[in-house]
Amino acid sequence: PPGAPPPPPADFAMPWDDREKLRLVVLENVRRNPAVYETVMKLAEPTKLPTAGGLREFPAGTPTLLSYVNANMDPNMWGDDVKEFKPYERAAMLWGPEAKLFSFNSCGDRGDRRCPGREVALQLAVNLLQECYRPTSTRTV
Repeated sequence: PPGAPPPPPADFAMPWDDREKLRLVVLENVRRNPAVYETVMKLAEPTKLPTAGGLREFPAGTPTLLSYVNANMDPNMWGDDVKEFKPYERAAMLWGPEAKLFSFNSCGDRGDRRCPGREVALQLAVNLLQECYRPTSTRTV
């Protein structure tokens, strides 16, 4: 689709036997092509946000839409190479205590609405890649 991030480089070597690296590959794909585009919430406390007219304070309880697409493709957060496929270079931003990835209804491990199926979904994605798509696999999808 127009404006979509380009696919991973043709010469990208999939880390078939390294589950941690495969998880980063999955998360980098989630960052660039989220399954869920947005979520809604209400502000827990008064919050100042930039608007076209300048900084504006919104009261607690204001309905808010969080766009995963915009947050995960923001060059201010991810760098000027935001559209490039770089799972290892972005490892700390994709997974772990300082992760900035907006997905699974949370930001990294933070968020009180984190998807309860996140770990299962990630394990299934890694298993699927290893068992069905690895060049030495005898299984078919």
